[in-house]
Amino acid sequence: MSAHPIAVDIFKSHGGVIKLAEVVDHIIPHRGDVKLFWNQANWQGLTKRDHDRKTALERHAPTVKG
Repeated sequence: MSAHPIAVDIFKSHGGVIKLAEVVDHIIPHRGDVKLFWNQANWQGLTKRDHDRKTALERHAPTVKG
């Protein structure tokens, strides 16, 4: 968390208030990919509320296979 102490406002819901990150989130879901899991460029700090919301949306989104 020290590398990402400020929560990213991914849903634009913080009303301009700076919030501390509570969870390290994977920007691109790793889905078991160990390399992507440990890729620090894929990490961002989020509030727990935003992380839970993002995770729920990702779980219900259709998976695109390329």
